[in-house]
Amino acid sequence: MADADRSSDPSSVPASAGILVLSVAGRRAGLASRHSEGFLFHACDHLFNDIDGRLFASIGDMRIAARCLASLERLSPRALRPWPG
Repeated sequence: MADADRSSDPSSVPASAGILVLSVAGRRAGLASRHSEGFLFHACDHLFNDIDGRLFASIGDMRIAARCLASLERLSPRALRPWPG
């Protein structure tokens, strides 16, 4: 894979990369650091504390988990109330 292609694929990380910034929903979600068994997530925003310190097999898996947490933030307590009826 050429370097230009690699940069457009968020789940592909060059072997020389030490720490990557993961952005989700316009926010800096956290930092991904290489670990012997995958990638370790370090939260930069309280929204992503639930996955802070977790080990992921790939950057793609980490991004999916962070996107899920970001989507939960969009739900307000008002949206979770029972339907009147």
